[in-house]
Amino acid sequence: MKIAVCTLGCKTNQFECQAMEKLFADQGYDVVSADSEADGYVVNSCTVTSTADKKTRQMLRHLRRAHPEALIAVCGCMTQVDEGDVREQCGVDLVGGNRDFKSFVTVVDEALRERKLVAETVANDYPAFQTLPAGGLSGRTRALLKVEDGCENFCSYCIIPYARGPIRSLPLEKAIEETKKLCAQGYKEIVLTGIEISAYGIDLRPQLSICDLLEAVCAAAGEARISLGSLKPTVIDEEFCRRLSKLPNLCRHFHLSLQSGCTETLARMNRKYGADDILRAVSLLRTYFDEPNLTADIIVGFPGETEEEFAETLATLRTCSLGDAHIFPYSVRKGTKAESFSGKHTNAVKKTRAAECAAVCTELRNAYLDRWIGTMQRVLAEEGRDGSVGGYTDRYLFVRIENGETVARGSYADVLVTGRRGGELIGEAIAR
Repeated sequence: MKIAVCTLGCKTNQFECQAMEKLFADQGYDVVSADSEADGYVVNSCTVTSTADKKTRQMLRHLRRAHPEALIAVCGCMTQVDEGDVREQCGVDLVGGNRDFKSFVTVVDEALRERKLVAETVANDYPAFQTLPAGGLSGRTRALLKVEDGCENFCSYCIIPYARGPIRSLPLEKAIEETKKLCAQGYKEIVLTGIEISAYGIDLRPQLSICDLLEAVCAAAGEARISLGSLKPTVIDEEFCRRLSKLPNLCRHFHLSLQSGCTETLARMNRKYGADDILRAVSLLRTYFDEPNLTADIIVGFPGETEEEFAETLATLRTCSLGDAHIFPYSVRKGTKAESFSGKHTNAVKKTRAAECAAVCTELRNAYLDRWIGTMQRVLAEEGRDGSVGGYTDRYLFVRIENGETVARGSYADVLVTGRRGGELIGEAIAR
């Protein structure tokens, strides 16, 4: 039988989808793409914004219309928060949450083989960290490894703590074991992911930190690169930078979950740090790491954000000299504190601020990219959808390899960067 697993949301969501694909493959299923004909379709939902909810509903309705005889199942964060929404509106057959993906795969398998639907119950308890199989079914270039789940920050705009629950960490010995396994399979880069990766280890006994994890995983990875997911600025202190700067295979790319660059806005967001803390973290990273690529998430148009506060955010971004940023106009999320905040902005204001912020970040990104023209970079080569060849440096800079036919996919290539085309670098592979 054929099964398709559809991915929505963050890298943690992507990891969980890949894990379900492997679990289905182990049960003898032919795993196909979401646009193929299949006996069953599993959608792993996202609920980080109301737009994410909308996309999940749209995908489920599309699948039901396109494949009326197929089994349609949905799990993930959206259903964990509100399982009734998709049951009533989208005509799905099976509903699960995000607490136990192994059990959900079993439920889907039984429904497909026995043509019998079991009770659609979303578990609300919080089990220990669930270890899932890492690595994808195709390709041996970059693998995701989920090392943490849950969040306890309760930012005023965010529903995720209610969807994911408290902090649960992958035990250190298991992280080492999974890393070695992925390297033995031929992966050249491992991306550590989680909902709040900065909090890794606080639930373990003895208590550990993200630094403990990275030192152990980088040692286990040999020559393979290790890259990080989003970090809170507050985790970046002198010890963090001192310890991690000694790890040669840790990627020099740090994605900071800033959300704003204004202290007053951050306070309303309940982010527990201010603009000075951001600048201090950035200064430490630049002191201990050679030309790191610093990227960020930014929300614009948050309730109560004045023109002066928005200007402070732009000033902070310029001071940080970001390599890039993901910019999100604020959208109301039902069930959060910010839902009741006054001072909400019109869509026009949010759109204008998003465009202005994007222009600043594009300027900063291009300036950072231009620094690398004329340098030799080690690029992990992969094939794009259009058949071209390119890859990422250890600073997560994409380089299009002009003579890509000379480079083996999934291998490292020494590339002379010759220029920039839009938001990516271009270069020529140099034979050793």
